[in-house]
Amino acid sequence: MAVSAITAFLPFVTSGSIFAPRRIGKGNGRNNPILSIMDYDVAAGQTAKVVEGAANIAKETNAGLAAKVAEKEKALNAFLKADKIANGAGKVLRFTMNNINPLIGATEAVKVAFADDKQSAAIISGCSFGGMLLGEGAAKRILGLSKASYKNGKYEITEREALYKRLPFYKQEQADAIKKFCETKTFMNKHVFKHAPKVAKGLLFVTASIGSYVTGNVIGEKIANALKPQQAA
Repeated sequence: MAVSAITAFLPFVTSGSIFAPRRIGKGNGRNNPILSIMDYDVAAGQTAKVVEGAANIAKETNAGLAAKVAEKEKALNAFLKADKIANGAGKVLRFTMNNINPLIGATEAVKVAFADDKQSAAIISGCSFGGMLLGEGAAKRILGLSKASYKNGKYEITEREALYKRLPFYKQEQADAIKKFCETKTFMNKHVFKHAPKVAKGLLFVTASIGSYVTGNVIGEKIANALKPQQAA
């Protein structure tokens, strides 16, 4: 089922706005320049997804802004076609945008390759990254976040069924009341809560991603430490 750009992109605009600076911070803190470059590449992809998501929302919600965005996109596409270097850079950025998690996984693999204790590093990185993937996957399902696939220069957006609707304590009446409150409550004549549930979904997604990564990291460290005495023996 097709859904609005706001429903589809706002949670990920919110989460990407947090993830990108965090990834840049990781890149700045690296002692290895290769890992730093890989972190910056991921951050560039996350930032581009935020910008693109915001542009898609703008095109749907504001006709005047939609025309300006479309005009800028047309000019950018013309430039990319005319300039081979820019076109190549654009393709790299698009690849990065569509493969954020695999590239994060590649960063973890490179981190293991440069580690002194490769076995421990592999266990810790594997548990951390695996935990992150599981946490994000669960969050997407539970929060009912939309799935966007990029094909032939366009996004195909489908709505995922939220698992919380199957829970015995879920009441549609309560959900409708909260939605009505957020859409109608104003402050200084502004609908300040209108998009709050969607922003909240983005924040919860961030929490699930970081929390599951940290949890996986702790589990990985415990496993790695438990295996060290066996190695010594």
